[in-house]
Amino acid sequence: MDRRKIIFISVGMGLAMTGLVLMQLFWLSSTLKINEKAFNENIQRIFTEVMQDVEHLEFISNKNRV
Repeated sequence: MDRRKIIFISVGMGLAMTGLVLMQLFWLSSTLKINEKAFNENIQRIFTEVMQDVEHLEFISNKNRV
């Protein structure tokens, strides 16, 4: 192989590796955003359930006082 082919192949491999790294970074970023969104939705759902339980217990407490 002559020097020119080796340089061409090396540049091609470098570009391919750079592309793969960029794809992985994009995939990782997307995954983190999806997980953060799911976490926030779970927290909101749990908070709503707790508030409903507290309201129910307050209603029962007030009902027993009367």
